Amino acid sequence: MGTHPKFALATNTPGKTDWQDILRWWLDPQGPVKFPNAKQVSEWYDYVAVNFSYRFAWGIGCIIALAENEAHGDTLQPTTLEDWDQTTLPWIALWLKELIVWGTLDPVAAYLLGRSRADTRLEASKLASQYFNSHEELGTNELLDPTKIRKWANGLPKATPPDARPIPQSPLLVQLQRIFPKTAARRWRVLPAELDGRLGWVDPAGFVLATGERPSSWAPTFADDGDFFLDVDSQTVSYEPYL
Repeated sequence: MGTHPKFALATNTPGKTDWQDILRWWLDPQGPVKFPNAKQVSEWYDYVAVNFSYRFAWGIGCIIALAENEAHGDTLQPTTLEDWDQTTLPWIALWLKELIVWGTLDPVAAYLLGRSRADTRLEASKLASQYFNSHEELGTNELLDPTKIRKWANGLPKATPPDARPIPQSPLLVQLQRIFPKTAARRWRVLPAELDGRLGWVDPAGFVLATGERPSSWAPTFADDGDFFLDVDSQTVSYEPYL
């Protein structure tokens, strides 16, 4: 696969670093590996994204597709976990793409990351150790059976979602403090500033464009979770939460 022009790794590696060193760093950053310096980090990530997460993963997918096609006698059939043994490939072959994409040597950790059951690779690895400890009776290949991993993961306690943070009343009526000609923009991004018990709405340069009453439910943290926009024509300020 490495010699095929579609899948071959780029030879112009960042800083002429061996691609093997970049791959070791990506898969096991906690191990005894070479680390990129501050200027190289983004270049290493770019190399990983193009050459491993895309080219290598694409090549692995093609190889598995060929194996399944051969197992099915060149007949078009949907791929299912139930007929995986017909390919005669071990389960780890199915996990190779996920390992590369998520940057881990642990298929269970890759599964947890892919299902948003863990936020970081370190957290996923620690959680995955519970699976291996509770399935010590299984053989090496059977341990990596996706159906067993999925059943175990489905039994994990669900994370309790944090309480929803309050949002400000919107829209708010305001009084314009500037003259806006007809040729001026009709919508301005503004920031709240408390002025003697009222709210001043200032543009990023610090000029007060409007003022208004401070709602009793007002919290200074509102500005951390979204943007405020002044509509000149309706003389209102509206809130838009971050996505």
